[in-house]
Amino acid sequence: DRIAGEQTVNVKAANPLTDKKTLRVLESHGYSIARLPETFSVIADSGNCEFEMIAHEKQRLFGTQFHPEASRDGLEILANFAKLTGH
Repeated sequence: DRIAGEQTVNVKAANPLTDKKTLRVLESHGYSIARLPETFSVIADSGNCEFEMIAHEKQRLFGTQFHPEASRDGLEILANFAKLTGH
């Protein structure tokens, strides 16, 4: 099923990208992550996707199912990520 439009994402774990408990984000996809590698953990989920945001346990590697570049809350996530990388 295709998921499109603004969605609410629930932040489940402390992380350096956001301190919010919920995010409003834009999603537009027909596929989603089915399972995570052992070295990744879930940061956030939604009613549509179990793995909305993921993080590597040791490295500064993150992933989102939604489109942060097109989401108000997503732009904050990108800005925080840029600070982590020194940019």
